[in-house]
Amino acid sequence: MSIFGESWSLAIEEWFYLLFPAALWLGLKLSKRFDAVFLSSALVFFLFSTVVRVLSAPHAWATWTEWQRRIVIYRFDALMIGVFAAWLSLRFKNRWRASASICAVAGILLVLGLYATLWKISDHQFLFSDDTYFARTFRFTFVSLGFALLLPIASTWKLARETVLSTMIRRIALWSYALYLTHWPIAQLISDYFLKDWKASALGAFTAFALQLTASIAISGLLYRFFESRCTHLRDRVAPVIADFIGRERVRTN
Repeated sequence: MSIFGESWSLAIEEWFYLLFPAALWLGLKLSKRFDAVFLSSALVFFLFSTVVRVLSAPHAWATWTEWQRRIVIYRFDALMIGVFAAWLSLRFKNRWRASASICAVAGILLVLGLYATLWKISDHQFLFSDDTYFARTFRFTFVSLGFALLLPIASTWKLARETVLSTMIRRIALWSYALYLTHWPIAQLISDYFLKDWKASALGAFTAFALQLTASIAISGLLYRFFESRCTHLRDRVAPVIADFIGRERVRTN
């Protein structure tokens, strides 16, 4: 895709957010034990994506970057790990907090170790090596797990007072989704049209990077302010009205 290539991830997310609640709804029609339904549905989603990745990985066409990473049914397990972490944080609050430091250390080590697997030494050169069998199969799982292990300590962070650093972190967190969607097109525009010779010198590379970073953050902030936040505010206003309507309809029909 030459335009808005990031949309592959949106397809994965939307299908997961449609199918997993549907699976829960169907399961709860058969059993009222929510935890059992949730865990069984989560296991099915997790194993399904893992197994289909493993089955397709040996084929030459199943490259990490163009196939395994972008196929909708291959990536449900990544989102499932995050949902499972949320379930753990609600069901085992004390253990969630108590294990925050240990999980954080394990998560950092795991993420750094996985980053190291992106590189290899060949003919005395340090080269990018993204497409391996491990990359096509289980690196997806461990990347999601590594970041999920950082969630306990992140959820215990308490802000004593507002500082410049905390404001920056909070703003970037709010703008992060827009930042994800916009950073690559902006980087391409700057490097291809405004600073074509940015690779010619260290100063040119630094200037291009600074422009890309500044423009991406600025545009993300504008998108959040004038589009995303207005949608979420509308949701907050509409959702209680819909819930009240559904409640009144249930009372009337019963």
